[in-house]
Amino acid sequence: MATNPASHPETPVMTAQGLSHDLDLYPDRLVIHNIDILSRLFSHDDVVLYNTIEGVHIYQPSSAVSVGPQLIIVLKDGKSRALSFHTDQQHTLQTIKDTIESFVNHREIITPPKSL
Repeated sequence: MATNPASHPETPVMTAQGLSHDLDLYPDRLVIHNIDILSRLFSHDDVVLYNTIEGVHIYQPSSAVSVGPQLIIVLKDGKSRALSFHTDQQHTLQTIKDTIESFVNHREIITPPKSL
């Protein structure tokens, strides 16, 4: 999904730089800016609304060859997105996870139930 900066002018609550992306957290969504060459040429930024998120997990690879931890965002439609970070970003990764979960839980509380 593409994002138009003019339609979302506010400043992100939090930003982080991963291995192949930049991540911006807003009160109603997160935006993944792909920074690798192919993604920038052939795709757009991914916008994920918090009400579409089922869960957020940190995956810590056990292999010494792996680059670093991953943030796994699981969506309610069954799809997921894995974002890789440097090994020294563990604290930042936990803060991102906690912030996303806070926004997801807040949206669940204020979302009115569907009528039958």
